Amino acid sequence: MPLVSDHDGDLRCIGTGFLVAPGLAITAAHVVEDWITHQQRRDGYKRLDSSLGVSALYLGDGKIWPWIVDAIYSSRIADIAFLRFARPPWWGDGAGQIRARCARLSFNPPAIGEEIRVFGFPGSDIRNDVLVVAPAESMAIVTQVDHKHDIRMRPAAYLHLHGEIEGGMSGGPCFDKDWNVIGICARGWSLSEGNPLSYAALLWPAMNVEIDLFKTGSFPAIDLFKDGPTRALGYQRVHVTNTRAVHFAKTAPCDLEPLPPANDERASEAALNFAAANAQLALAEARSVLEDAVGSGGALRTNDLLRALRHYFWELDAAIRAAVRLKAVRIGVDPGVTVEWETFAVAWRDRGPSPAIIDELTLLDFAWSGVDLFEIRAYAQLTRSANLPLTTVVSSPSGKVIAVALESCRRRGEQIFLPEGLDRFIDAGKAFVQRLLRLEDN
Repeated sequence: MPLVSDHDGDLRCIGTGFLVAPGLAITAAHVVEDWITHQQRRDGYKRLDSSLGVSALYLGDGKIWPWIVDAIYSSRIADIAFLRFARPPWWGDGAGQIRARCARLSFNPPAIGEEIRVFGFPGSDIRNDVLVVAPAESMAIVTQVDHKHDIRMRPAAYLHLHGEIEGGMSGGPCFDKDWNVIGICARGWSLSEGNPLSYAALLWPAMNVEIDLFKTGSFPAIDLFKDGPTRALGYQRVHVTNTRAVHFAKTAPCDLEPLPPANDERASEAALNFAAANAQLALAEARSVLEDAVGSGGALRTNDLLRALRHYFWELDAAIRAAVRLKAVRIGVDPGVTVEWETFAVAWRDRGPSPAIIDELTLLDFAWSGVDLFEIRAYAQLTRSANLPLTTVVSSPSGKVIAVALESCRRRGEQIFLPEGLDRFIDAGKAFVQRLLRLEDN
C-alpha cells in the first residue's frame, strides 16, 4: 500500500507499507522518521500526534480503500515500524464492504543465491491534487544473510541483495518463492552501472516491539504471529525474554529429525549418526565463540555461546537415547515410542541373558547414572527451560574474559571450565554408545 501524509491539505507520498493483520501494517522505521522530520521542519515544532495525518491506501476491486494511521510502534535498530489503523467503515462483509488481504510472514531467512521479489511504490506522487500511483516489482538475488552486526547505519539483521530498490519502495515487502514476506525493503543504491546493491531488513529483530493492536494493553509483536490466521512461518525460532530481549535460533525446531519409526533399525542408526554429527558441529561452534573471547580479549558473545551449548547437550542427549533405541531394536525388545535406559535394562535382564551380559549391564548402569552422562541429560533439560548455569570469569580492570565455566549439576562445588571441559561429555557419550552397541549375548 502507498503511504500518504496529509497535513492541512498538503499531500505527500512517503513510502510503502503492507497489511499483516486486520488493522495492522508494517513499514520501514526510517519512513516513519522521515515523515515526522518533514512535519517538524515544515511547522517548526514536533507533533506527538503526527501519525494522525497519514493514510495507507489499499487498492482492490478497482477502488482505493483508505486506512487511517492512529498509532506507531517502531524499532529504529531493526528499521521496522508497525502502523495501527482506525477501523474503517468499509471493513466487513456487508454491502459495499470488503476485507483486505493480509500478507503471511516468514522468519526463516532465505538461502544464499535464492531469488526474491521486492515490491513498492517508487515515483508515486500527488499531481494537481490527484494521487498518481506507480507500483513496481523487481527481482533480486540474496548474496548474504547477516543475522547480527555492529554497523549503525544498517538494520539489526538484514539481507544483502543483488537487485534494485528504488526510492519510495522503502517499507515494501520482500517475497520468497511462495509469496511469504521474509523482509522489508530498507535501502538500495547502485555501486556502479549494472551492479545494484540493496538491503532488506529481516523481520525477527522487531518482534519484541510492544504493540497495542486491540487497545486493551500492549504485548510483544511476536505474540500476534504465533497462532491463528496471522501465524508466521518459523515463529518457533523467535524468543522474546522477560526483559524484552529478542533472540533467533539458527535451527528451526520443525526442521529437526523426527523420531524414527519403532523397530526400524536403519532409521534408528541414521538418527544416532545425525545427532552425533550435530553434537560435533555444536561443540566446534561453542569452542569458536569461547576462543574468540578468551584469546582476543573481546566481549563474550553470550547468546551465541548459549545457543551452541544448548544444541550441544540436546544432540548428545538425543544420540545416547537413539543408541539405546537402536540396541533395543537389534535384540528384539519392543522400544515403543521412546526408550528409557532403566526400562530397556530391565527388559534385557528379564530375557535371561548370560552372566557376562548381566555384569556388563551393571557397569553400563553405573555409566548411565554417573556424573558425565547424568549431567548431559541434566544440562539438556536445563537448556530446554532456558536456564543454563554459565559463569564468566573476567579479569580486572581491563574487562578481558579469561575463563568461562559451567556450574556442576550435582552441586558439588565444581565448575566445568570451557572449552576443554566440554570434550569430556562427548567422550563419555561416545564410550557409552560404543560399549552398548558392541555388547552381544554370545
